[in-house]
Amino acid sequence: MRACFSIKPGLMACLLLVAPTAWPAIAATSAEQAAGATTLTTWPVQKPTIILGNPLGHLWEQLEVPLNIVKGLSNLLQGDPKTWTFSRNTVFGHGDFDLVSLFDSQGDKVVLLVEDDKWTQLNNPQGLSYINRRLNPKVSWEASKNPRDFEGYIEYVVQLYSGKAQILLRSGFFKANLNWGPVDGWLRGTEKNPEVLYSVCIDPVFIPHGDTVEIHANAMTREGAIEQWTLSANADDKPLKILSLSTKELYPPGTFSYAFAF
Repeated sequence: MRACFSIKPGLMACLLLVAPTAWPAIAATSAEQAAGATTLTTWPVQKPTIILGNPLGHLWEQLEVPLNIVKGLSNLLQGDPKTWTFSRNTVFGHGDFDLVSLFDSQGDKVVLLVEDDKWTQLNNPQGLSYINRRLNPKVSWEASKNPRDFEGYIEYVVQLYSGKAQILLRSGFFKANLNWGPVDGWLRGTEKNPEVLYSVCIDPVFIPHGDTVEIHANAMTREGAIEQWTLSANADDKPLKILSLSTKELYPPGTFSYAFAF
C-alpha cells in the first residue's frame, strides 16, 4: 500500500508501507553527534553475499547483504552480524529510494540507501548532505518565508534520514483530511482518547535565527510512536537545505496505530 504526500503543487511523494517490523528502542540521535569520516560512507556491491535474519520481525524474512558491506558495517554496529535486526522501506518521489535500517543489540542503528551498484549510509552528517543533494530543493527561505512551501521537503528528509515511514503531523490533520479515514483507525494502540492525538497535530514551527531557521515538527511513525523533530536549515537566498536534525520521542511505539500498517 502507498501513502502519498504533496511536496509541492503537482508533485507527490509516496511511501510503500510494508508489513510492520518490531524496532528496538532508539535513543535520541542527531546529525552532529553521529560519528564518521568527512566523506560519504558508501560501499560498492560485491560478491559474495550473506543472508541476515530478522528475529525481532517476521522469522521468515531475510536480507541478502554483500559480505564486504557487512564487514564495513562491523565498524558501526556491535556484535555478531547474525544478531542484527533490520527493517526495509521504499520511498517514492524524487526517484525511488530503497532503504534498509540495521540495528545491533545495543540500539545502534545504520540507515542505508540501497542501489544496484552501492549502499550508502544516510544517518550521519555526510549522509544528510547527500540527501539534500539528491532531493535538490529549489525554493529558498528568503524568497518564500512560507512554511507550507517546505513541509513536504522536511517530511521527505526525515523519512530518508530516519529510515522510517512517517507522517508529518499538522493542525487539524485528522479532523480535516478525510483521505486518512476515521480517527478510530489511528487509535488501536494503548491510547484511546482522540484529544491526545489531536494535541500532537500541530503545524511545523519555523523560527528564523539570522542566517539559519530552526524548525520544530511532530511526526507519527509506522510503529505508532510520536516523534518531535528539531531541524536547522539555511535562511539565505539559496535553496533551503537541512543542516542538522535531532529527534525526541514524545510517545513510544504502540501508543497510536499507523492506520495503513495493518
